[in-house]
Amino acid sequence: MKAIGKGRLNGYGGGIEPGETPLKAIVREVAEESGGAYVGPEDLVKVAVADFHNTKEDGATFICRVHTYIARSWIGN
Repeated sequence: MKAIGKGRLNGYGGGIEPGETPLKAIVREVAEESGGAYVGPEDLVKVAVADFHNTKEDGATFICRVHTYIARSWIGN
């Protein structure tokens, strides 16, 4: 299966775990994918929600909902 966004510039992100809000998920994902940077929920501004309609190699379709945030400040690299 092809990775979504492979070979493109992309921000941090990933799936929302059970019981998690999109805001809590991005705080967790930034820490995991950046190697330890921290962004607090109070520093995030939600700017978009987009639904991407995708087709798998077997022809099955699915929708990937993406919540997009901009960080006003953070700690780390």
